[in-house]
Amino acid sequence: MTIPVSTVPAAKAWLFGQLTTNLTAATDATLGVTYGPSGVNNPDDMVWLGDTQRQAVPWTMTGGLTVPQSMQETYDLTVNVNCYRSDAETVEARAWVLVAGIEDTVRTDPTFGGLLIKSYPNAAQAAVAWDEEFKGLLCSVAMTISCLASL
Repeated sequence: MTIPVSTVPAAKAWLFGQLTTNLTAATDATLGVTYGPSGVNNPDDMVWLGDTQRQAVPWTMTGGLTVPQSMQETYDLTVNVNCYRSDAETVEARAWVLVAGIEDTVRTDPTFGGLLIKSYPNAAQAAVAWDEEFKGLLCSVAMTISCLASL
């Protein structure tokens, strides 16, 4: 039997597929969903999968049903949201609409299609700032999704 190293790659692939399907562009903008950061000439709205912080520990089940390979992993997946508009209220409101769509995706299926024991939206931090040329405002949200899986 091959012991899986981590569910992270499969979980990120599942989440990417769901976000690509579930998130929609605003009527006044374009939307890009990517597996990692993209380069220049991005759409007005970007959602991309970021860093992962993982910890694995031995997992013992009640009643002694443990095998030497039993492990439990916990990790936080970072999902980044970037929106670009001409005013602060509109750009931040749009970013939170996308965050809500990501959270809905996770809360609708917290097992990520059966890959995980559970997951939940954990934290989100938003910041609004002018772009480098002071032509528009960028709202950046870094949110974490906490995951628990058995290996």
